[in-house]
Amino acid sequence: MISGHILSLYLKCTSLGSVNYSGGTITEWRFHEAVIKDGIVYDGLTGSNGMPEEIYQQMFEYWVFLHFTPIP
Repeated sequence: MISGHILSLYLKCTSLGSVNYSGGTITEWRFHEAVIKDGIVYDGLTGSNGMPEEIYQQMFEYWVFLHFTPIP
């Protein structure tokens, strides 16, 4: 189990844009959650090894427009 902050990623318009990952491209994502701890992001795309935040950001077309809400 990984402990850390859960981030809620959303965009104030129709979708998160294209999300490119090793399994392909997701085009109609409207909401996503991930865990970040010590600069490593963990979610269904990264698996249990996680991914450095700098690399994870590159998967999201609209990363600069995303809003992050820490969930206590």
